[in-house]
Amino acid sequence: MNVWTGLCDNKWFIGISLITVIVQIVIIFIGGRPLRCTPLDMNQNLFTIGLAVGIIPWNLLVANIPERWFTWASACVPNKEQDEEEAANSSVMGMSGRASARMSTKMVKLKMQEGMKDRFNLMSEAHKKDSFKANINN
Repeated sequence: MNVWTGLCDNKWFIGISLITVIVQIVIIFIGGRPLRCTPLDMNQNLFTIGLAVGIIPWNLLVANIPERWFTWASACVPNKEQDEEEAANSSVMGMSGRASARMSTKMVKLKMQEGMKDRFNLMSEAHKKDSFKANINN
């Protein structure tokens, strides 16, 4: 896995990257008061460059970690292939991690629709009672 492969093939990438670096350096050193910045000293510049260069070996390290080391994490993610009936009948206590706090999107929508129907029914019953009282009073 060579991160430098094909780096010089795209001239637009190189040009835009160079312009970005140059503009950032100009902003830091002569941006001053209008851009609310002060020039960095040598230690700050070296630290910033070190952080930027350090990302390359870090990404190589992370990319080479075997996935099998993290198979335990799949228990924390809900199984999307589980059918709705099983999801409705499964107990929340039986699930682990964040999965216990999640419900399928469809189940949430159904519950919201039921709640809206209940509120609509209550409102229409109250309206019927109010209009019935108004008819009696007239």
